[in-house]
Amino acid sequence: MAYKDQDFEIFAGDNKNLVFTVDDVTSLSACIVKWRAATNPTSTALITKSSEDSDEITIDGTTFTVKLVPADTESLTGYKEYYHEAEIVDSDLNVTTVAIGTMLVYPQLIRE
Repeated sequence: MAYKDQDFEIFAGDNKNLVFTVDDVTSLSACIVKWRAATNPTSTALITKSSEDSDEITIDGTTFTVKLVPADTESLTGYKEYYHEAEIVDSDLNVTTVAIGTMLVYPQLIRE
């Protein structure tokens, strides 16, 4: 089951950890977790994260954390909303969308 309206805010160029808990599973340890952010659901992803790269998404039981770093959002300008989505792929290659929502990016004056 996908959790809808998983909305969050971030200032362009900031760090942020996004924590998601997945119901109806006993463990995500055998799964690949993917997270994307784009202008809208049909556009090309502007930010791409995967648990296959262990420093981008970490898994702990039924919870996963997406780690956003300054480079992920510093090029996003203006006060703008983006669409984001997370999915898991289990060991049987079943794909399940587990979260969708809006990422609101605020512009930042200090960019150093």
